[in-house]
Amino acid sequence: MRTGGRFMKIAVWVLSAALATAASAGEKRSDLGGTWVLVPEKSEMEQVRPGLRNLRVTGGPVTTTGSAPEPLPDPSPAGLITDLRLEITQAEDRIRVVRRFTLEGKMGLVTQEFTFDGGRCLNVASDGRGEFASRSEWKKGKLLNSGTQTIADGPVREEHNVREEFSLSRNRKTLTVKTLIATPRGLVKLKQVFAPDPQP
Repeated sequence: MRTGGRFMKIAVWVLSAALATAASAGEKRSDLGGTWVLVPEKSEMEQVRPGLRNLRVTGGPVTTTGSAPEPLPDPSPAGLITDLRLEITQAEDRIRVVRRFTLEGKMGLVTQEFTFDGGRCLNVASDGRGEFASRSEWKKGKLLNSGTQTIADGPVREEHNVREEFSLSRNRKTLTVKTLIATPRGLVKLKQVFAPDPQP
């Protein structure tokens, strides 16, 4: 009788795992593949109240009160990047994002790869500073990357909580990347709008 009970538990566990895998595989996914160029006039950066040191960007909405905050002393370089170009290659189980950009007059290149199996991925951060440890998932056709960016400057180590959302317009003419970055000095919101590169 005990053996039968154990077998039943194993069978239920296997069935649950199979259903979870099927649900994950059935999640709607957009094809983000292609070469995209930043449209600066449609993109924006917002700096929110400093001092949200322990914010978890994967949690619920955040409401701040009080007077308008002073500008953050060290905004994320992601908002200062120009000539940004994304080269995205998407497969069944992963996506590869190559960023080419200019930052402070210097050319930069960052390559990231994210898997869709829920596993932890370790990449160079999108702005080229430090490492980005994250997990990816699809929700309603949008790709979500959530994790921690670790920046080390000599003995000083700093962590930023980061959440990225990639969404594609129905006509495939616009790719929007929304990024939420929680730093020790406050919150940075980025909205970057891209159009297909006419000369990929």
